[in-house]
Amino acid sequence: MVAGLVGNGRYCTFVEQQGTAPQGSVSRMTACWARSRWFVPALVATVLLRLRFFFTPMTADEGGQMVIARTWSRGAVLYKDIFIDRPVGMMALFRAMYWLGLGNRFGLRLLALVLCLVGSAGCGRIAARLGSESSAAMAAFGVGLLLSVPRLDGFPVNGELLSCSVGAVGLACVLRACWGRVRPQASWAFLGGLAGGLAIILKQSGFDALGAGVLALLFVSIRNRWSWRDRARGTVSVAAGALVPIGLMLLHAALTGWERWRYALIGYRSSKLGLFAGAEWGRLRWSARVVGPVVILAVAVVVLLMLHALRRKQPDAVVLFVVWVLFGSLAFLLGGLFFVHYWLILMFPLGTAVAVFVDGVESSRFQRFLFGLAMIAPLLFTIFGIAKTARETEKDPRQVANEQIAAWFKRTAGPGDKVLAQCTSPALYAQIPADPPFKYLWARHIDGVEGAANEYRAFLSGPDIPKFIAVFQPPDECDPSGIMQQVLDTRYTELIVINGVPIYERKPGA
Repeated sequence: MVAGLVGNGRYCTFVEQQGTAPQGSVSRMTACWARSRWFVPALVATVLLRLRFFFTPMTADEGGQMVIARTWSRGAVLYKDIFIDRPVGMMALFRAMYWLGLGNRFGLRLLALVLCLVGSAGCGRIAARLGSESSAAMAAFGVGLLLSVPRLDGFPVNGELLSCSVGAVGLACVLRACWGRVRPQASWAFLGGLAGGLAIILKQSGFDALGAGVLALLFVSIRNRWSWRDRARGTVSVAAGALVPIGLMLLHAALTGWERWRYALIGYRSSKLGLFAGAEWGRLRWSARVVGPVVILAVAVVVLLMLHALRRKQPDAVVLFVVWVLFGSLAFLLGGLFFVHYWLILMFPLGTAVAVFVDGVESSRFQRFLFGLAMIAPLLFTIFGIAKTARETEKDPRQVANEQIAAWFKRTAGPGDKVLAQCTSPALYAQIPADPPFKYLWARHIDGVEGAANEYRAFLSGPDIPKFIAVFQPPDECDPSGIMQQVLDTRYTELIVINGVPIYERKPGA
């Protein structure tokens, strides 16, 4: 009697069979391979598509967030001594990367790759729960491809990739807890809530998958006629899991300054950059034109197959994806700035839906045709966009200047010397050993945060000005009041120009 591998379309187990088979570690490896081989195409493709970007410099957002985490690790109080309008979870992750010695472009690209793989694996398990193992493989490959399209800015670490990847894992856990069951599995529901809560503390907009999971659980509970006790058990388990990370975030807020935290994460965004205040609709139209050609065929395939599923009276998966997309659209709109990478939020349900509904087609040949039709545009835009995007990133004048100024600063600066990136190039700080001299790293924060402009002018006029100022943008663009220009004229002298960026040095005794 020896172990043989048996697959039922969703799970693989060992049963006793007659004959001979490998034992011990060999049998465990065989089981592991059988359970995970569906993910291999997505793994290989994602690594290959992202490999080139390991050699590109950090983006402004990556560098700024890394230096905020580094400054926090050195004793600064988050939201007080250094400002960011992002939750503590994102900063904690960047801080961990810095602590591990991965606070560089290689480490950040590695993190982006891991996040992409986590998200595609989560979407694969969602597809397996709604369809089959073949749909899991298609979903993992499709989502990994959509998240890697250079045109969508998916190669750097950003809040959408962070939160939605973790959120997809959470939704997969919630579906495992409830989908097709006569009663919920509390442990999986708790894990799903936990991952959903983690997604929210990574970025405020990371609620889409958790919201879809809660409604899916309620939908299943009604459709399968759960008892009120089972409904409460499932819902409470999800909520309890979500409250663990969210509670830790609120505890950190209370310990470091509740009002500052509330304003940074809620007040500032809602009053200056949200859907109802400061929304940049022109950028939405522009980004839609950028993303549209990449996803138009995939969207068309999904819509047609969803209508086909409804005609066949198979609404369950349709309901789930509609809810997921609605929550994702709300998260997208609430951001207000509509950068291209905001669209990554919707790539998770789109790639998963393509796989699930294509898997519902009876003809395997037609399945391959439809999946290829949906993925051909993302694949072509990725293959032909890798070199172009990498070249543009490497030759971006600001990125080149950052690297050259950082090298100059390391040769020139003495102990305690600092440089001010004027008025916005926060990736510079991540490449030098000195912390930022001012708490706001982005010009948008100086312009939008209450009182920040006055703080900035007081800082420029005060005794603690840095030894060097790198003037990336003209002073009147950064400070229309003219104080910055006045400070440069009276307290600084131009020292050197590096890649078009003038570097000013403080005058002795100024």
